[in-house]
Amino acid sequence: GAWMDLTKGLFGFLFLATALLLLRPVVSETLWLGLWGVLLIIFASSLWQQAQHFARAKPLFNPLSLLAGIWGGLMLIGAAGGGTDLGQPLQVYTAKTVIGTTVSNDHGDFITLNDPASLDRELASAKAEGQWVLLDYYADWCVSCKVMEKQVFAKPEVQSALQGVRLLRLDVTADNVASRELLSRYQVPGPPSFVWIGPNGVERRGQRITGEVNAETFLKNWNATRETP
Repeated sequence: GAWMDLTKGLFGFLFLATALLLLRPVVSETLWLGLWGVLLIIFASSLWQQAQHFARAKPLFNPLSLLAGIWGGLMLIGAAGGGTDLGQPLQVYTAKTVIGTTVSNDHGDFITLNDPASLDRELASAKAEGQWVLLDYYADWCVSCKVMEKQVFAKPEVQSALQGVRLLRLDVTADNVASRELLSRYQVPGPPSFVWIGPNGVERRGQRITGEVNAETFLKNWNATRETP
């Protein structure tokens, strides 16, 4: 009957949601957001149709399906613009654009770059201002990058320690000429990798970080780095 169809539909939705969770480490955040949007729209459409068979449940099912459909649509719009946040799918459209670069609003002052020319401009500007630079090599498919984003750079003590440092996130998600040039610039094997550039524009090569580290290790590295001549 109708209740059995509803039950099967709910289990089908849970099955697809579980599949999406399992896909999380191997797909980009933008694609993941878009897939959730599609799933929510399918769920909303199915729930709306099922509600027609339950007169007493219509006051609950109809608003719920409408809300799910709207949120799914917002997720698709956010994904189309490169968004990644399930809770704030349209946040990408509030990001600031700076001469071909995008400034992330998630954790302070990270500037995302994906080409050598933009990197050259930022490094020249930082050197002119006598400013330290942190190069954060990042990719959407890099699981350790996600871990450090949440467990290192989101911490208040890390953000406080990096005040005054120009934070440049080098996005090497795509395998193209630009990303390969960014990796070869400092002979970086891949993300996550962190390169410190001193106020004089010279890398502190002995202090670079390769691979995932925790907040304590990162802060110790930075404290040692800024003491170097």
